Amino acid sequence: MVYCDRHISRWKPDHCGIIGCRSGHRDLAWRGDLGSGVRAAGDRAEPGGLQCPPVQPARPTGQSALTGTETPQDELDDLAAVLAETGSTRVFGHSGGAFVAMQAGHQLPVSHIGVYDPAVALTGCDFPQEFVIPFEQALAAGDEARAVALMGRDINREDPGARLPLPAQILMMRGFLRTPTGRRMGGLLARVAPEVRRILAAQTPAAQYSHLTSRVLLARGARSASYFGAICDALAAAIPAASTVVLAGSSHNAANIAKPAFVEVFADF
Repeated sequence: MVYCDRHISRWKPDHCGIIGCRSGHRDLAWRGDLGSGVRAAGDRAEPGGLQCPPVQPARPTGQSALTGTETPQDELDDLAAVLAETGSTRVFGHSGGAFVAMQAGHQLPVSHIGVYDPAVALTGCDFPQEFVIPFEQALAAGDEARAVALMGRDINREDPGARLPLPAQILMMRGFLRTPTGRRMGGLLARVAPEVRRILAAQTPAAQYSHLTSRVLLARGARSASYFGAICDALAAAIPAASTVVLAGSSHNAANIAKPAFVEVFADF
């Protein structure tokens, strides 16, 4: 299984989830947690995490990081290179990575597509986008905490924290951005708005996915935003070999944590 997430982070030699190969336009050296990109797991993920066999990296320095200028076709070319390198025909995508995974169904030889909380823009389904312009304005002003707070209020609008006054959220985000995870996230913020715009530019009716022949598992978290449920239901109604599942107790970040119970849903799919 190849795991599509969105943000390439630095190479860490002791992390088993790194793959490296050559795409048509760049070297790829990706790892899977809060980080980018693609993670190979043979044809079955193992309990305890999305584990991967070691694969020789093409560029073990993180020099091929995303810039925000990629096109959807660039991302599919990268995924095609990884599929060829690993021999896998199964793809898992989370959030924006789920958008890439679903597009792969149109072009690439994938037998199984598993997605969690898919950020796929569909006609008639709500998709968060109001934050994009003020988010960019906050980044341009150097206020990362405000940018993250504005994004969270829109993307996680049903979370209790989203109802806090904006100044309180900004204060919380200032603290978060000082943590190791927050610092990594801060380095990725410039890519958020371009990614959302790529997803919105590809908005179609769900019926456009009706020709997919891959088996598709559309999963969402019981504690995730409700618009993910609407997206999953619309895609399930359109795709012949699709099924849906709601993961009890899971929030949007469950894929990043990848506890055994979460992994098993996709490993047995």
